[in-house]
Amino acid sequence: MSAAVLINGILLGLVYTTMALGLSITLGVMRIINVAHSAFIILGTYAGFQIWRTWDVNPLVALVVLAPVFFVLGALVARYLVEPLSRSDETMVLVSLFGLLVVLETVITLVWTADSRSINLSYSSSVLDLGFARVSYARLITGAACLAIVLLVHLFMQYSATGKAIRAMSENRDAATVLGVNVRLLGMVVFGLTTAIAAFSGAALSTIFAFTPQVHYSWLAWAFLIVVLGGLGSIGATLVSGLLVGMAESILGQLMPFQYVYLSMFLLLGLVMLFRSEGLLARAQVRRI
Repeated sequence: MSAAVLINGILLGLVYTTMALGLSITLGVMRIINVAHSAFIILGTYAGFQIWRTWDVNPLVALVVLAPVFFVLGALVARYLVEPLSRSDETMVLVSLFGLLVVLETVITLVWTADSRSINLSYSSSVLDLGFARVSYARLITGAACLAIVLLVHLFMQYSATGKAIRAMSENRDAATVLGVNVRLLGMVVFGLTTAIAAFSGAALSTIFAFTPQVHYSWLAWAFLIVVLGGLGSIGATLVSGLLVGMAESILGQLMPFQYVYLSMFLLLGLVMLFRSEGLLARAQVRRI
């Protein structure tokens, strides 16, 4: 097994971690399966694509600048869609989020068409020769940017007052309310944060993969795979799970035709769920953000 395969797998895993991170936080804190997560990912992809095509700005930079816009979008979804429906019927939350996914995908298709797109940056075809391995600059820069995002989210959750309140809400929502935590406002913050992360991951994916408006379904499946493998234990568990999935995809891609890679990965998921339903990396009965 060449070093290049392992390095590329790690870099890909960092991108996958960012893609799954928002989904993991939403599940862990709000106990909501956000099926619209991938729609925000693909919306970030096309937002970055449009800015790159119009002004030749790197999508990673563009989505950092646009993060407040996506944060507000996610907060509005939490305030006017998720929160009112969750008080009456949690099933309706899932249905409404799926409806939002369909609406966003339809809008994206109408605006940008269903054609396959790709982004060619100045360094897209360049490689870094390490002597023992050749690594794509696109994956190297994108992986580093995704690692920075994961670390920033971790620091925010661990050391900021808002992050500590979010962690308290994830442990016991009722107790947090009794202690004076505004869980409705925090729910908006969580949804806004995870939407901004999802949009950034979409920009990251666009720098290394071609994309269409429908590709987000595959990304959603991959995000669920990472979350389930890692469990709802912590950001660290999501990171390790994402790295494992990235390396497994890279290694299996060298050993078998690519169409069998997805099958192998989801067979692995089935085995994990059969023998350790809480996830490979999760601690039983403990949820930590």
